[in-house]
Amino acid sequence: MLEPLAMPTAAPPLPRLAGHCATWHEVFLDHAQAGAAASVTDSLRAGHSVLVLHAVSSTAECKALAAQCALAAALVREERGPHPLVRKRADELIGKAGATICEDLLIRQLALLHSPAPGLVSALFGDVLGASLLQSITHNPELAWSEGEPAINVYTPGGRFTPHEDEQSLTLLLNLSEQDAYTGGGTAFWSLADGGGPGKGRDLPESTPPSQLLAPAVGTAIVFGGQVTHAAQPVLTGERIVFVASFSPLVGRQRSRALQAGFAGLRGGRRRASRPADKYAPTMAPSLPPDAAAPTPSAAAMATIEDTSLEALCAALTSLATVAGKACPQPTAAVMPFAFHEEEVD
Repeated sequence: MLEPLAMPTAAPPLPRLAGHCATWHEVFLDHAQAGAAASVTDSLRAGHSVLVLHAVSSTAECKALAAQCALAAALVREERGPHPLVRKRADELIGKAGATICEDLLIRQLALLHSPAPGLVSALFGDVLGASLLQSITHNPELAWSEGEPAINVYTPGGRFTPHEDEQSLTLLLNLSEQDAYTGGGTAFWSLADGGGPGKGRDLPESTPPSQLLAPAVGTAIVFGGQVTHAAQPVLTGERIVFVASFSPLVGRQRSRALQAGFAGLRGGRRRASRPADKYAPTMAPSLPPDAAAPTPSAAAMATIEDTSLEALCAALTSLATVAGKACPQPTAAVMPFAFHEEEVD
Protein backbone atom coordinates (compact mmCIF):
# COMPACT_ATOMS: atom_id res chain seq x y z
CA MET A 1 0.00 0.00 0.00
CA LEU A 2 1.41 3.32 -0.98
CA GLU A 3 2.01 5.83 1.75
CA PRO A 4 0.16 9.11 1.18
CA LEU A 5 2.39 11.86 -0.03
CA ALA A 6 3.27 14.37 2.63
CA MET A 7 2.09 17.86 1.81
CA PRO A 8 5.04 20.25 1.49
CA THR A 9 5.24 22.72 4.32
CA ALA A 10 4.93 26.35 3.34
CA ALA A 11 8.13 28.32 3.55
CA PRO A 12 8.05 31.06 6.17
CA PRO A 13 7.40 34.50 4.69
CA LEU A 14 10.48 36.46 3.85
CA PRO A 15 11.12 39.59 5.95
CA ARG A 16 9.83 42.77 4.39
CA LEU A 17 12.49 45.07 2.94
CA ALA A 18 12.51 48.78 3.73
CA GLY A 19 10.21 50.60 1.35
CA HIS A 20 11.59 53.17 -1.06
CA CYS A 21 10.97 55.04 -4.28
CA ALA A 22 12.12 58.27 -5.90
CA THR A 23 10.21 60.52 -3.49
CA TRP A 24 10.64 58.72 -0.16
CA HIS A 25 12.39 55.93 1.67
CA GLU A 26 11.83 54.02 4.90
CA VAL A 27 14.52 53.61 7.55
CA PHE A 28 14.29 50.60 9.86
CA LEU A 29 15.01 51.25 13.54
CA ASP A 30 14.44 47.61 14.49
CA HIS A 31 15.18 45.38 11.50
CA ALA A 32 13.44 42.31 12.86
CA GLN A 33 10.27 44.07 13.96
CA ALA A 34 10.05 46.40 10.97
CA GLY A 35 10.74 43.52 8.59
CA ALA A 36 7.94 41.51 10.17
CA ALA A 37 5.44 44.37 9.82
CA ALA A 38 2.92 43.97 7.04
CA SER A 39 3.50 47.45 5.61
CA VAL A 40 5.26 50.77 5.99
CA THR A 41 2.14 52.12 7.68
CA ASP A 42 2.11 49.34 10.30
CA SER A 43 5.81 49.72 11.02
CA LEU A 44 5.54 53.49 11.44
CA ARG A 45 2.55 53.18 13.76
CA ALA A 46 4.41 50.64 15.88
CA GLY A 47 7.55 52.82 16.10
CA HIS A 48 9.80 50.33 14.33
CA SER A 49 10.75 52.62 11.44
CA VAL A 50 10.80 56.25 10.35
CA LEU A 51 9.97 57.70 6.98
CA VAL A 52 12.07 60.15 4.97
CA LEU A 53 10.22 62.35 2.46
CA HIS A 54 12.47 63.79 -0.27
CA ALA A 55 12.23 67.31 -1.68
CA VAL A 56 9.26 68.49 0.35
CA SER A 57 10.56 72.00 -0.21
CA SER A 58 12.96 73.44 -2.77
CA THR A 59 16.45 74.56 -1.83
CA ALA A 60 15.57 78.17 -2.69
CA GLU A 61 12.44 78.12 -0.54
CA CYS A 62 14.32 76.60 2.41
CA LYS A 63 17.19 79.03 2.00
CA ALA A 64 14.84 82.03 2.15
CA LEU A 65 12.97 80.67 5.16
CA ALA A 66 16.19 79.71 6.95
CA ALA A 67 17.56 83.21 6.45
CA GLN A 68 14.48 84.68 8.15
CA CYS A 69 14.84 82.21 11.01
CA ALA A 70 18.56 82.86 11.45
CA LEU A 71 18.04 86.63 11.59
CA ALA A 72 15.18 86.31 14.08
CA ALA A 73 17.20 83.90 16.24
CA ALA A 74 20.13 86.33 16.27
CA LEU A 75 17.81 89.03 17.60
CA VAL A 76 16.58 86.64 20.30
CA ARG A 77 20.18 85.94 21.35
CA GLU A 78 20.93 89.68 21.48
CA GLU A 79 17.98 90.16 23.78
CA ARG A 80 18.37 87.09 26.00
CA GLY A 81 22.07 86.39 25.74
CA PRO A 82 23.96 83.73 23.79
CA HIS A 83 22.35 80.32 23.77
CA PRO A 84 23.15 77.39 21.46
CA LEU A 85 19.45 76.62 20.87
CA VAL A 86 16.75 79.13 20.02
CA ARG A 87 13.36 77.45 19.90
CA LYS A 88 10.12 79.37 19.34
CA ARG A 89 6.76 78.89 17.74
CA ALA A 90 7.01 79.63 14.04
CA ASP A 91 4.54 82.52 14.19
CA GLU A 92 6.37 84.05 17.16
CA LEU A 93 9.82 83.79 15.60
CA ILE A 94 9.20 84.79 11.99
CA GLY A 95 5.76 86.36 12.03
CA LYS A 96 2.56 85.65 10.18
CA ALA A 97 4.07 85.49 6.69
CA GLY A 98 6.70 82.96 7.72
CA ALA A 99 4.14 80.95 9.67
CA THR A 100 1.97 80.79 6.55
CA ILE A 101 4.86 79.20 4.67
CA CYS A 102 5.28 76.68 7.52
CA GLU A 103 1.57 75.90 7.33
CA ASP A 104 1.96 75.12 3.65
CA LEU A 105 4.94 72.90 4.41
CA LEU A 106 2.86 70.92 6.91
CA ILE A 107 0.11 70.37 4.36
CA ARG A 108 2.64 69.20 1.77
CA GLN A 109 4.14 66.66 4.15
CA LEU A 110 0.77 65.22 5.10
CA ALA A 111 -0.22 64.98 1.44
CA LEU A 112 3.05 63.25 0.55
CA LEU A 113 2.45 60.63 3.24
CA HIS A 114 -0.35 59.06 1.24
CA SER A 115 1.98 57.34 -1.22
CA PRO A 116 4.32 55.50 1.18
CA ALA A 117 1.84 55.06 4.03
CA PRO A 118 -1.73 54.98 2.72
CA GLY A 119 -4.24 55.12 5.51
CA LEU A 120 -1.75 56.36 8.11
CA VAL A 121 -3.16 59.87 8.50
CA SER A 122 -6.77 58.69 8.60
CA ALA A 123 -5.91 55.94 11.08
CA LEU A 124 -4.20 58.43 13.42
CA PHE A 125 -6.49 61.43 13.00
CA GLY A 126 -9.78 60.16 11.61
CA ASP A 127 -11.55 63.06 9.91
CA VAL A 128 -9.95 65.70 12.18
CA LEU A 129 -7.54 66.83 9.45
CA GLY A 130 -10.09 66.90 6.63
CA ALA A 131 -10.88 70.59 6.83
CA SER A 132 -7.29 71.47 7.75
CA LEU A 133 -5.97 70.37 4.39
CA LEU A 134 -8.19 73.03 2.82
CA GLN A 135 -7.92 75.66 5.55
CA SER A 136 -5.49 75.67 8.49
CA ILE A 137 -3.74 72.93 10.40
CA THR A 138 -2.11 75.11 13.01
CA HIS A 139 -5.44 76.72 13.93
CA ASN A 140 -7.48 73.51 13.85
CA PRO A 141 -9.31 73.44 17.21
CA GLU A 142 -9.37 69.64 17.17
CA LEU A 143 -5.57 69.25 17.25
CA ALA A 144 -3.26 69.21 20.25
CA TRP A 145 0.41 70.19 19.77
CA SER A 146 3.59 69.62 21.72
CA GLU A 147 4.43 72.68 23.79
CA GLY A 148 5.62 75.58 21.66
CA GLU A 149 4.94 73.87 18.34
CA PRO A 150 4.83 74.09 15.38
CA ALA A 151 8.32 75.39 16.12
CA ILE A 152 11.53 76.53 14.55
CA ASN A 153 14.68 75.18 16.21
CA VAL A 154 17.88 77.09 15.47
CA TYR A 155 21.00 75.25 16.63
CA THR A 156 24.44 76.87 16.86
CA PRO A 157 27.62 75.20 18.26
CA GLY A 158 26.68 73.20 21.33
CA GLY A 159 22.97 73.28 20.48
CA ARG A 160 21.25 69.95 21.01
CA PHE A 161 18.18 68.12 22.32
CA THR A 162 18.60 65.21 24.72
CA PRO A 163 16.82 61.87 24.08
CA HIS A 164 13.06 62.00 24.49
CA GLU A 165 9.74 60.92 22.99
CA ASP A 166 7.26 63.45 21.67
CA GLU A 167 4.26 61.47 22.97
CA GLN A 168 2.07 62.64 20.12
CA SER A 169 0.43 60.79 17.27
CA LEU A 170 2.87 62.05 14.65
CA THR A 171 6.00 64.19 14.33
CA LEU A 172 7.09 65.92 11.13
CA LEU A 173 10.64 67.30 11.12
CA LEU A 174 11.80 69.32 8.10
CA ASN A 175 15.45 70.27 7.56
CA LEU A 176 15.79 73.88 6.38
CA SER A 177 19.62 74.00 6.33
CA GLU A 178 21.96 72.89 3.60
CA GLN A 179 24.24 70.09 4.72
CA ASP A 180 27.40 72.19 4.33
CA ALA A 181 25.97 74.91 6.62
CA TYR A 182 26.98 73.01 9.77
CA THR A 183 28.97 70.09 11.11
CA GLY A 184 27.79 67.64 13.73
CA GLY A 185 24.05 67.75 14.29
CA GLY A 186 21.57 65.39 12.76
CA THR A 187 18.77 63.49 14.46
CA ALA A 188 19.53 60.28 16.35
CA PHE A 189 16.87 57.58 16.68
CA TRP A 190 16.66 54.57 18.96
CA SER A 191 14.53 51.50 18.43
CA LEU A 192 12.07 50.61 21.18
CA ALA A 193 14.48 47.88 22.30
CA ASP A 194 17.61 50.03 22.21
CA GLY A 195 15.80 52.92 23.90
CA GLY A 196 14.67 50.81 26.84
CA GLY A 197 11.01 50.64 25.83
CA PRO A 198 8.16 53.13 25.45
CA GLY A 199 8.38 56.10 27.77
CA LYS A 200 12.01 55.45 28.74
CA GLY A 201 13.70 57.86 26.35
CA ARG A 202 14.41 60.57 28.91
CA ASP A 203 16.23 58.03 31.08
CA LEU A 204 18.42 56.83 28.22
CA PRO A 205 22.15 57.29 28.94
CA GLU A 206 23.58 59.71 26.40
CA SER A 207 26.39 57.27 25.70
CA THR A 208 23.91 54.76 24.23
CA PRO A 209 24.66 54.46 20.49
CA PRO A 210 21.65 55.34 18.34
CA SER A 211 19.99 52.79 16.10
CA GLN A 212 20.09 55.35 13.28
CA LEU A 213 21.53 58.84 12.79
CA LEU A 214 19.92 60.87 10.02
CA ALA A 215 21.15 64.18 8.59
CA PRO A 216 19.04 64.56 5.45
CA ALA A 217 19.42 67.05 2.65
CA VAL A 218 17.82 70.47 2.76
CA GLY A 219 14.07 70.34 2.15
CA THR A 220 13.82 66.74 3.35
CA ALA A 221 11.38 65.70 6.07
CA ILE A 222 11.55 62.90 8.63
CA VAL A 223 8.24 61.44 9.85
CA PHE A 224 7.87 59.24 12.94
CA GLY A 225 5.53 58.27 15.75
CA GLY A 226 5.35 59.72 19.22
CA GLN A 227 6.77 56.62 20.93
CA VAL A 228 10.10 56.82 19.06
CA THR A 229 13.05 57.96 21.18
CA HIS A 230 15.11 60.58 19.34
CA ALA A 231 17.55 63.40 19.99
CA ALA A 232 19.11 66.33 18.17
CA GLN A 233 22.84 65.69 18.16
CA PRO A 234 25.15 68.58 19.14
CA VAL A 235 26.07 71.00 16.38
CA LEU A 236 29.86 71.49 16.23
CA THR A 237 30.15 74.38 13.82
CA GLY A 238 27.78 76.53 11.80
CA GLU A 239 24.02 76.72 12.17
CA ARG A 240 21.33 74.06 11.76
CA ILE A 241 17.68 75.06 11.39
CA VAL A 242 14.71 72.69 11.46
CA PHE A 243 10.94 73.08 11.41
CA VAL A 244 9.19 70.60 13.71
CA ALA A 245 5.55 69.80 14.38
CA SER A 246 4.32 67.10 16.77
CA PHE A 247 0.57 66.78 17.13
CA SER A 248 -2.41 64.55 17.93
CA PRO A 249 -6.16 64.65 17.61
CA LEU A 250 -7.37 66.63 20.60
CA VAL A 251 -10.05 64.13 21.57
CA GLY A 252 -7.52 61.32 21.82
CA ARG A 253 -5.16 63.41 23.92
CA GLN A 254 -7.98 64.51 26.22
CA ARG A 255 -9.00 60.90 26.74
CA SER A 256 -5.45 59.82 27.39
CA ARG A 257 -4.82 62.58 29.93
CA ALA A 258 -8.18 61.92 31.59
CA LEU A 259 -7.38 58.25 32.00
CA GLN A 260 -3.92 59.03 33.36
CA ALA A 261 -5.38 61.52 35.84
CA GLY A 262 -7.92 58.96 36.96
CA PHE A 263 -5.34 56.24 37.46
CA ALA A 264 -3.14 58.62 39.44
CA GLY A 265 -6.03 59.73 41.63
CA LEU A 266 -7.23 56.23 42.33
CA ARG A 267 -3.78 54.86 43.10
CA GLY A 268 -2.98 57.85 45.28
CA GLY A 269 -6.12 57.17 47.27
CA ARG A 270 -5.24 53.51 47.61
CA ARG A 271 -1.71 54.33 48.81
CA ARG A 272 -2.98 56.86 51.33
CA ALA A 273 -5.62 54.40 52.55
CA SER A 274 -2.82 52.02 53.54
CA ARG A 275 -1.05 54.64 55.71
CA PRO A 276 -1.90 55.84 59.22
CA ALA A 277 -4.34 58.74 59.14
CA ASP A 278 -1.80 61.26 60.44
CA LYS A 279 0.62 60.55 57.57
CA TYR A 280 -1.19 62.66 55.04
CA ALA A 281 -2.88 66.02 55.01
CA PRO A 282 -6.69 66.15 55.25
CA THR A 283 -6.80 68.44 52.22
CA MET A 284 -5.55 65.66 49.96
CA ALA A 285 -7.86 63.42 47.98
CA PRO A 286 -9.81 61.05 50.24
CA SER A 287 -8.95 57.39 50.33
CA LEU A 288 -11.05 54.75 48.66
CA PRO A 289 -14.00 53.48 50.69
CA PRO A 290 -13.24 50.46 52.91
CA ASP A 291 -15.46 48.19 50.84
CA ALA A 292 -13.30 48.95 47.78
CA ALA A 293 -10.17 47.47 49.26
CA ALA A 294 -10.38 44.12 47.46
CA PRO A 295 -7.07 43.25 45.75
CA THR A 296 -8.72 42.52 42.41
CA PRO A 297 -11.93 43.71 40.76
CA SER A 298 -14.87 41.32 40.78
CA ALA A 299 -16.39 39.92 37.63
CA ALA A 300 -19.40 42.13 38.17
CA ALA A 301 -17.19 45.18 38.50
CA MET A 302 -15.32 44.32 35.31
CA ALA A 303 -18.64 43.92 33.53
CA THR A 304 -19.50 47.42 34.68
CA ILE A 305 -16.31 48.69 33.07
CA GLU A 306 -16.96 46.84 29.84
CA ASP A 307 -20.47 48.28 29.63
CA THR A 308 -19.24 51.83 30.21
CA SER A 309 -18.49 53.97 27.17
CA LEU A 310 -15.02 55.46 26.89
CA GLU A 311 -16.50 58.95 27.00
CA ALA A 312 -18.33 58.20 30.26
CA LEU A 313 -15.27 56.53 31.74
CA CYS A 314 -13.04 59.48 30.88
CA ALA A 315 -15.56 61.90 32.34
CA ALA A 316 -15.69 59.90 35.55
CA LEU A 317 -11.93 59.60 35.76
CA THR A 318 -11.40 63.29 35.09
CA SER A 319 -13.68 64.11 38.00
CA LEU A 320 -11.24 62.27 40.28
CA ALA A 321 -8.29 64.52 39.55
CA THR A 322 -7.22 66.88 42.31
CA VAL A 323 -7.24 70.43 40.96
CA ALA A 324 -5.66 73.37 42.79
CA GLY A 325 -5.54 71.44 46.06
CA LYS A 326 -9.23 70.56 46.08
CA ALA A 327 -10.06 67.07 47.27
CA CYS A 328 -11.34 64.78 44.59
CA PRO A 329 -14.68 63.00 44.99
CA GLN A 330 -15.05 59.32 45.70
CA PRO A 331 -14.66 57.03 42.67
CA THR A 332 -17.82 56.08 40.87
CA ALA A 333 -18.80 52.44 40.38
CA ALA A 334 -17.73 52.65 36.75
CA VAL A 335 -14.11 53.43 37.58
CA MET A 336 -13.65 51.62 40.90
CA PRO A 337 -12.08 48.46 39.39
CA PHE A 338 -9.24 50.52 37.92
CA ALA A 339 -8.09 51.33 41.43
CA PHE A 340 -6.52 47.91 41.54
CA HIS A 341 -4.87 47.90 38.14
CA GLU A 342 -1.18 48.57 37.65
CA GLU A 343 -1.30 49.47 33.97
CA GLU A 344 -1.45 53.04 32.76
CA VAL A 345 -3.02 54.34 29.60
CA ASP A 346 -1.13 56.57 27.20
